[in-house]
Amino acid sequence: MKTHHLLIPKNIILPISILGFIFTVIGTLLKLSHWSFGIFTPNLVLSMSIVFSLLSIFVVLLDIIKNPIKNKFLWIIPLLFVGNIVSMIYLINRESHIRRALR
Repeated sequence: MKTHHLLIPKNIILPISILGFIFTVIGTLLKLSHWSFGIFTPNLVLSMSIVFSLLSIFVVLLDIIKNPIKNKFLWIIPLLFVGNIVSMIYLINRESHIRRALR
């Protein structure tokens, strides 16, 4: 079976996914405590987190659909509900899942 490469290389999309998660946590804490630091308002931080998170979720979703991964359904459903964490886990373990599917 043929495997496909990621739309964006792993060494770029994994840090984007991690930044999306970090910005989500920081933006939520800023929003709950009503703090802002100059131009870094909670809305700006949360907007950046949404962009980073959606980018990583989109790339991982396309990769899961295009590659021969076992139990695709068990990856896609959590990706839709807890996207950023699942995308980080998938990107870290991507090669082993593809190798396992090719056996």
